[in-house]
Amino acid sequence: MKDTELTYLGTSSKEHFQELDEIFKSVEASMGYLPNAYLTMAEKPELLKAFSNLAMTIFMSNEIDIGTKQLIALGSSLSSGCKYCQAHTSHAAERAGINEEKIAEFSEILIEQIDTMSDVANAFSDFATLPTPKLVKSDLVKITQRSLEIFDGIDIRFKSSHREIKLPLDRTQWIRVITNLIQNGIQASRQGKQPKITVEMIKEVKSVQIKFIDNGRGIPESIRSKVFEPKFTTKTKGMGLGLGIVKNIIDSHNGTIKYETGKKGTTFLINLALSN
Repeated sequence: MKDTELTYLGTSSKEHFQELDEIFKSVEASMGYLPNAYLTMAEKPELLKAFSNLAMTIFMSNEIDIGTKQLIALGSSLSSGCKYCQAHTSHAAERAGINEEKIAEFSEILIEQIDTMSDVANAFSDFATLPTPKLVKSDLVKITQRSLEIFDGIDIRFKSSHREIKLPLDRTQWIRVITNLIQNGIQASRQGKQPKITVEMIKEVKSVQIKFIDNGRGIPESIRSKVFEPKFTTKTKGMGLGLGIVKNIIDSHNGTIKYETGKKGTTFLINLALSN
């Protein structure tokens, strides 16, 4: 690749040109082409180097089969939003022996996970006033399961009386409820004891009850009347991760939330109507 072909990438010295040129040639030699994503990342050379090292580690590994390598490449393409890359890596996965149905299933699951992680990130954003919920008929079970999967390494058990429970819901706000209550349960765990959290859903005639049960130290009696107050926090006691916001969200969904607490832990009980 000539230096003139790299000028638009924003590089500033001959030495820098040569360094990028080596990466590009290495990628072209191993993949047979240069993905557009590499040209985009060249605007930030350190990012390009890190990504290139990761990609080469995966593709040069003898412990990962070629099909899995191509699925990893497809996952990277999906997360970057590069349509050209998605088309190419999808085709490469097919050539590697991954059938079309598995590729479609993998893509759907990964896109859902990316969307969920994006919503989780938004759920932790600190906005002063909650927007009016955008209520859309949604599967409460599916959204909750996807959200809980983000908490890797935490003992979380999920139970539901039904495989599917549909009701009017603002997806992003419900994910904020989940993340706040799960984080609260983790913070409330006793020192030296592994947190265990159970989420239960029971569908009734006109409503659904959701329980978040932890094995923490319980809510101290001195602060029990304050936990749902806006901006109340006492992190040293395992509380204060947005319970006021949780209550506001539940109220805006015309639901109710209360809790039961003791020495063996705390249970938050939420009731949501199945229809407006």
